[in-house]
Amino acid sequence: MFARISITTLCTGLLLAAGCTQSTNSNGNSPIAGGYSAESTQSADAIAAAEFAVAEQSKSIVGLKLSSIESVQMQVVAGRNFELVLKVVDGGITKTARAIVYTDLTDTKSLTSWVWL
Repeated sequence: MFARISITTLCTGLLLAAGCTQSTNSNGNSPIAGGYSAESTQSADAIAAAEFAVAEQSKSIVGLKLSSIESVQMQVVAGRNFELVLKVVDGGITKTARAIVYTDLTDTKSLTSWVWL
């Protein structure tokens, strides 16, 4: 009986210790579990998400072009959510938009939100 309690206690302690550790993202920030954390605007994943968002939105707004990525926040879910603040050119006028792109575990992307700021 004592051996079972000791093993159970040991396993519980290891699980708690493992759950309390945090990894850092590419910017060296500690992410909040389930929350968004800052990502580089120059990362390949951020650029791909931004280009995808503009391409999807340009299906309804012809001629929309990506000018720059102002900020990127990433959230790990069953895949990843990228919250992007983008500068886009629409008919020669630069506008700002916030887009959320979801990338699933097979790297399939979908535009889940687009809001003009």
